[in-house]
Amino acid sequence: MKWPHELPFKTGDWVFHRHLGKVLLTKISSSEVKVRTKHGDEIRMSYERAIEMILPIERERTLELRNCRTRIQRQQQQAKMGDGYDPLPVSSYSSDSIEYHPSSIEDKQDFLARPYQIEALKALTNCFSKHRSGILALPTGSGKTFVAAKWICDRFIRSGKKVIWIAHRIELLEQAYATFTKLLQPSMAHSITWWAGGRPKSPYGRLVLVSIMAARNFPPMHTDLLVIDEAHHEPAQTYRFFQDRISFEKHLGLTATPKRLDEKRLGYESIAYQKTFMSLVSEGWLARPMPVIPKTRLNFILERRMDDFSEESLATLDTDERNEFIAEHWSSNAEMYGKTLVFALNRAHARRLTNVFSLKRLDKRIAYIVSGEGSQDERFQKVARFRNGEIDVLINCRIFTEGFDCPDVRTIMITRPTLSTTLYLQMIGRGTRVTPNKKSFYLVDFEDDLGRFQAELIRPWYLGDEQEISTGASLIPKERKWEYENFPEWLKKKIEVAPVELSLIAGYVTFILENEEDGFLVHKEDEETFIKIWSRLEEEAGSSKPIQLA
Repeated sequence: MKWPHELPFKTGDWVFHRHLGKVLLTKISSSEVKVRTKHGDEIRMSYERAIEMILPIERERTLELRNCRTRIQRQQQQAKMGDGYDPLPVSSYSSDSIEYHPSSIEDKQDFLARPYQIEALKALTNCFSKHRSGILALPTGSGKTFVAAKWICDRFIRSGKKVIWIAHRIELLEQAYATFTKLLQPSMAHSITWWAGGRPKSPYGRLVLVSIMAARNFPPMHTDLLVIDEAHHEPAQTYRFFQDRISFEKHLGLTATPKRLDEKRLGYESIAYQKTFMSLVSEGWLARPMPVIPKTRLNFILERRMDDFSEESLATLDTDERNEFIAEHWSSNAEMYGKTLVFALNRAHARRLTNVFSLKRLDKRIAYIVSGEGSQDERFQKVARFRNGEIDVLINCRIFTEGFDCPDVRTIMITRPTLSTTLYLQMIGRGTRVTPNKKSFYLVDFEDDLGRFQAELIRPWYLGDEQEISTGASLIPKERKWEYENFPEWLKKKIEVAPVELSLIAGYVTFILENEEDGFLVHKEDEETFIKIWSRLEEEAGSSKPIQLA
């Protein structure tokens, strides 16, 4: 069949989806189109939507091969040239990751875990060999979901055991789903089912992802493991009601709280493993926050609802005087703060701050994102423009507390006071990604006079654990620095935004594409396959010269 834009596709073709990347067309009809992702997920869309989202995989663009450099070739060249050969300095990262061998060979791929994640995996096994319940406490950005999912895959799912994973927000469930589908074979990933609003519900999967908002109608049943994401919510009545409906052998709680938890109140027998925010900062795994505390000298009376301020009382902070103070502080320091992510009080406040910021600095590009406004595509485009540097300041209201990653964010600006450690860590967690050019970030937290709640506020110094947060030099070990001053600019940019650990990068490739130099990084898992493809391309191009190492 012919598409309206005259690009021929047929069932079985590999095509490019704007959001999903490379996908396989499994069905084309006048009413719907189905595609399958590389993880085995089937996605259905309307014919009209497919026209907008699906593009061909371009094959006819001019490509001039320049050079290829990967770890295997470096080793081969090293053997030929001896000690005088200077390899790509990725090897300095080799000690940052340790292989954790799964309990089953069914693992889709060999994942590398950081040393503290190895400790956590072993600690979980040890804890649950002695106790029925335990808590995994790791801060935002440290891979808490990965550690839990990895342990659950190895110890439960591949053994045919049942797991129920419950969370209070759909974003947390989606994050868990994405992690499990990367760890499991497609055949096993299909055994993941949902019990959440807006999705087909089934409680009979090997892994069931449950939203607490939909849990009231969950049928009584038995499970081998019950997982509570954001375990500090567990004392709430909705969680207690859910636990009364099911029985379980083991009980795992996940939390980002940096302080020692009240085990008795939460009902857990042990803290299986705990790593604090500042310990990971000191070890160089997270960027160091540099606190800035502007004092508004304004008085407000707020009210508590459950574990944080009520939305109604927070709205009273949205005043012209306070907004002007926030915008003026940012305007005076805009060059120093650089790319800035702002957390507003609510949706209305995000819109108002955007207007005030825009009036302060006409030379800066300001935008906001809030739930329920604009299409999903429009929100994706704003995020992409922010990542690409086309937007200087992006203002949001709890949209980016989970599932958002922009490594080169220079400043996190918090205009919303909170009593929730978890929320505070989620907000600042958007700035903690370490890159070769970033070892720290500005944490701007506006301080009001909130009367009786002043002493209970979560502030930057609360993150200090046993040590103070200072604005001094980063504690990232010198051996972890990546010296790459002589790398081409396109390569530096790709390294900074790479979605994988630097230890997983085997090397890089440069080429001339339509008269412009470009290139890409080679993941270690793709290295051998890539070299075969590269050799074939060289043969087709008629090149008789050996590959030149960069």
